[in-house]
Amino acid sequence: TKFRNVTGVQTCALPISKLLGLRGLHVEAKRRKDAEAAHHFAQEAHEIAPVPWAGGALVEHHAGQGDWEKAREIVETNLWAKAIDEVTAQRQRAVIDTALAMERERTQPHDALHLARAALKRRPGFAPAAAVAFRVLVRHGDVKQALKLIETIWSKNPHAELGALYLEALSRSEEHTSELQSRFGISYAV
Repeated sequence: TKFRNVTGVQTCALPISKLLGLRGLHVEAKRRKDAEAAHHFAQEAHEIAPVPWAGGALVEHHAGQGDWEKAREIVETNLWAKAIDEVTAQRQRAVIDTALAMERERTQPHDALHLARAALKRRPGFAPAAAVAFRVLVRHGDVKQALKLIETIWSKNPHAELGALYLEALSRSEEHTSELQSRFGISYAV
Protein backbone atom coordinates (compact mmCIF):
# COMPACT_ATOMS: atom_id res chain seq x y z
CA THR A 1 0.00 0.00 0.00
CA LYS A 2 1.05 3.62 -0.29
CA PHE A 3 1.83 3.78 3.44
CA ARG A 4 4.42 1.03 3.17
CA ASN A 5 6.08 2.82 0.30
CA VAL A 6 6.14 6.13 2.13
CA THR A 7 7.47 4.67 5.38
CA GLY A 8 9.68 2.02 3.76
CA VAL A 9 8.28 -0.75 5.94
CA GLN A 10 8.78 -4.33 4.73
CA THR A 11 6.17 -6.98 5.50
CA CYS A 12 7.17 -9.33 8.29
CA ALA A 13 6.83 -13.08 8.08
CA LEU A 14 5.43 -13.47 11.60
CA PRO A 15 2.05 -11.92 12.48
CA ILE A 16 3.31 -10.84 15.92
CA SER A 17 6.21 -8.96 14.33
CA LYS A 18 3.87 -7.36 11.86
CA LEU A 19 1.48 -6.36 14.66
CA LEU A 20 4.33 -4.81 16.63
CA GLY A 21 5.48 -2.91 13.55
CA LEU A 22 1.95 -1.68 12.84
CA ARG A 23 1.60 -0.56 16.46
CA GLY A 24 4.78 1.50 16.15
CA LEU A 25 3.64 2.98 12.84
CA HIS A 26 0.22 3.77 14.33
CA VAL A 27 1.81 5.57 17.29
CA GLU A 28 4.11 7.51 14.98
CA ALA A 29 1.21 8.49 12.68
CA LYS A 30 -0.79 9.74 15.69
CA ARG A 31 2.23 11.71 16.88
CA ARG A 32 2.40 13.35 13.43
CA LYS A 33 -1.39 13.93 13.64
CA ASP A 34 -1.88 11.89 10.47
CA ALA A 35 -5.32 10.43 11.18
CA GLU A 36 -5.58 8.67 7.82
CA ALA A 37 -2.31 6.78 8.28
CA ALA A 38 -3.11 5.98 11.94
CA HIS A 39 -6.47 4.56 10.89
CA HIS A 40 -4.86 2.55 8.10
CA PHE A 41 -2.33 0.93 10.44
CA ALA A 42 -4.97 0.18 13.08
CA GLN A 43 -7.29 -1.33 10.46
CA GLU A 44 -4.52 -3.49 9.04
CA ALA A 45 -3.57 -4.72 12.51
CA HIS A 46 -7.21 -5.41 13.39
CA GLU A 47 -7.54 -7.56 10.27
CA ILE A 48 -4.58 -9.68 11.43
CA ALA A 49 -5.84 -9.99 15.01
CA PRO A 50 -8.33 -7.94 17.04
CA VAL A 51 -5.70 -6.58 19.44
CA PRO A 52 -6.96 -4.05 22.02
CA TRP A 53 -4.98 -1.05 20.78
CA ALA A 54 -6.21 -1.49 17.19
CA GLY A 55 -9.81 -2.09 18.26
CA GLY A 56 -9.77 0.99 20.47
CA ALA A 57 -8.27 3.08 17.68
CA LEU A 58 -10.93 1.91 15.23
CA VAL A 59 -13.78 2.63 17.63
CA GLU A 60 -12.30 6.09 18.23
CA HIS A 61 -11.91 6.70 14.48
CA HIS A 62 -15.45 5.64 13.57
CA ALA A 63 -16.91 7.57 16.50
CA GLY A 64 -14.97 10.65 15.38
CA GLN A 65 -16.47 10.23 11.91
CA GLY A 66 -19.97 9.84 13.35
CA ASP A 67 -20.17 6.30 11.96
CA TRP A 68 -21.81 4.88 15.08
CA GLU A 69 -22.95 1.60 13.54
CA LYS A 70 -19.42 0.78 12.41
CA ALA A 71 -18.13 1.74 15.87
CA ARG A 72 -20.70 -0.64 17.37
CA GLU A 73 -19.53 -3.46 15.05
CA ILE A 74 -15.95 -2.96 16.22
CA VAL A 75 -17.03 -3.01 19.88
CA GLU A 76 -18.82 -6.32 19.29
CA THR A 77 -15.83 -7.77 17.42
CA ASN A 78 -13.51 -6.67 20.23
CA LEU A 79 -15.77 -8.29 22.84
CA TRP A 80 -16.10 -11.52 20.88
CA ALA A 81 -12.31 -11.69 20.48
CA LYS A 82 -11.87 -10.91 24.19
CA ALA A 83 -9.85 -7.80 23.35
CA ILE A 84 -12.14 -5.96 25.81
CA ASP A 85 -14.17 -7.13 28.77
CA GLU A 86 -17.95 -6.97 29.17
CA VAL A 87 -17.82 -3.86 31.40
CA THR A 88 -15.82 -1.95 28.79
CA ALA A 89 -18.15 -3.13 26.02
CA GLN A 90 -21.20 -1.98 27.99
CA ARG A 91 -19.62 1.43 28.61
CA GLN A 92 -18.76 1.81 24.91
CA ARG A 93 -22.24 0.65 23.86
CA ALA A 94 -23.77 3.26 26.19
CA VAL A 95 -21.68 6.01 24.61
CA ILE A 96 -22.66 4.88 21.10
CA ASP A 97 -26.36 4.63 22.03
CA THR A 98 -26.21 8.12 23.55
CA ALA A 99 -24.55 9.58 20.47
CA LEU A 100 -27.21 8.02 18.25
CA ALA A 101 -29.93 9.32 20.59
CA MET A 102 -28.49 12.83 20.34
CA GLU A 103 -28.54 12.62 16.55
CA ARG A 104 -32.17 11.46 16.53
CA GLU A 105 -33.49 13.58 19.40
CA ARG A 106 -35.37 16.09 17.23
CA THR A 107 -36.21 14.02 14.15
CA GLN A 108 -36.98 10.62 15.73
CA PRO A 109 -37.77 11.31 19.39
CA HIS A 110 -39.22 7.85 20.07
CA ASP A 111 -36.02 6.19 18.83
CA ALA A 112 -33.92 8.72 20.73
CA LEU A 113 -35.74 7.97 23.98
CA HIS A 114 -35.35 4.22 23.43
CA LEU A 115 -31.60 4.62 22.77
CA ALA A 116 -31.11 6.92 25.77
CA ARG A 117 -32.90 4.46 28.05
CA ALA A 118 -30.81 1.58 26.66
CA ALA A 119 -27.68 3.61 27.40
CA LEU A 120 -28.89 4.22 30.96
CA LYS A 121 -29.46 0.50 31.46
CA ARG A 122 -25.93 -0.19 30.27
CA ARG A 123 -24.39 2.65 32.23
CA PRO A 124 -26.65 3.79 35.08
CA GLY A 125 -26.21 7.44 35.97
CA PHE A 126 -24.69 8.39 32.58
CA ALA A 127 -25.52 12.09 32.48
CA PRO A 128 -25.50 12.65 28.67
CA ALA A 129 -28.01 9.80 28.16
CA ALA A 130 -30.17 11.09 30.99
CA ALA A 131 -30.14 14.58 29.48
CA VAL A 132 -31.37 13.27 26.11
CA ALA A 133 -34.12 11.20 27.73
CA PHE A 134 -35.13 14.17 29.88
CA ARG A 135 -35.37 16.59 26.92
CA VAL A 136 -37.43 14.13 24.86
CA LEU A 137 -39.81 13.48 27.77
CA VAL A 138 -40.26 17.21 28.45
CA ARG A 139 -40.92 17.96 24.76
CA HIS A 140 -43.64 15.34 24.80
CA GLY A 141 -45.27 16.77 27.89
CA ASP A 142 -44.19 14.12 30.36
CA VAL A 143 -42.52 16.55 32.78
CA LYS A 144 -43.28 14.45 35.84
CA GLN A 145 -41.51 11.40 34.43
CA ALA A 146 -38.62 13.58 33.24
CA LEU A 147 -38.20 15.09 36.72
CA LYS A 148 -38.33 11.65 38.33
CA LEU A 149 -35.64 10.42 35.93
CA ILE A 150 -33.32 13.28 36.92
CA GLU A 151 -34.00 12.76 40.63
CA THR A 152 -33.10 9.08 40.31
CA ILE A 153 -29.93 9.78 38.32
CA TRP A 154 -28.96 12.69 40.58
CA SER A 155 -28.81 10.41 43.60
CA LYS A 156 -26.18 8.27 41.81
CA ASN A 157 -24.36 10.89 39.79
CA PRO A 158 -24.98 14.60 40.48
CA HIS A 159 -24.15 16.49 37.31
CA ALA A 160 -24.38 20.20 36.50
CA GLU A 161 -26.23 19.69 33.21
CA LEU A 162 -28.85 17.54 34.90
CA GLY A 163 -29.31 20.11 37.66
CA ALA A 164 -29.78 22.89 35.13
CA LEU A 165 -32.31 20.87 33.13
CA TYR A 166 -34.19 19.97 36.30
CA LEU A 167 -34.41 23.56 37.50
CA GLU A 168 -35.47 24.79 34.07
CA ALA A 169 -38.27 22.22 33.88
CA LEU A 170 -39.44 23.00 37.40
CA SER A 171 -39.47 26.73 36.75
CA ARG A 172 -41.58 26.29 33.60
CA SER A 173 -44.17 24.16 35.31
CA GLU A 174 -46.70 26.10 37.39
CA GLU A 175 -47.65 23.05 39.42
CA HIS A 176 -44.01 22.60 40.42
CA THR A 177 -43.23 26.22 41.32
CA SER A 178 -43.94 25.68 45.02
CA GLU A 179 -41.85 22.50 44.92
CA LEU A 180 -38.97 24.52 43.46
CA GLN A 181 -39.31 27.11 46.20
CA SER A 182 -39.48 24.56 49.01
CA ARG A 183 -36.69 22.28 47.75
CA PHE A 184 -34.18 24.90 46.76
CA GLY A 185 -35.33 28.08 48.53
CA ILE A 186 -35.66 29.83 45.18
CA SER A 187 -38.34 32.41 44.45
CA TYR A 188 -39.62 32.32 40.93
CA ALA A 189 -42.25 34.71 39.62
CA VAL A 190 -44.63 33.02 37.19
